[in-house]
Amino acid sequence: MRSSDPASSGGRSHGKINGPTSSTLAAGFSDFAPWLTRCVSFDLRLAALSAAAGAEYTRYADDLLFSGDESFARSVGRFKVQVAAIAIEEGFAIQHRKTPS
Repeated sequence: MRSSDPASSGGRSHGKINGPTSSTLAAGFSDFAPWLTRCVSFDLRLAALSAAAGAEYTRYADDLLFSGDESFARSVGRFKVQVAAIAIEEGFAIQHRKTPS
């Protein structure tokens, strides 16, 4: 008799997969897909905005970094408004306490 119970088989599954199947994994990620799509769209839009402003865009998790020359520094006030507008359109919010003035 074949068993997929790890306790009864010494921790081995005898060729059977223990845990979620590919269909349950796909179902579990279905809630994640819209958020991921928004992240990709957000990154693409911010990268295009940054390029148009002569700046570089980098994101690590929820931290956004924009760097550029003096010309970019002079326009950063307007740039911040544009970034906030894109964030809102994509369903995100800016944490102003983390945003340098």
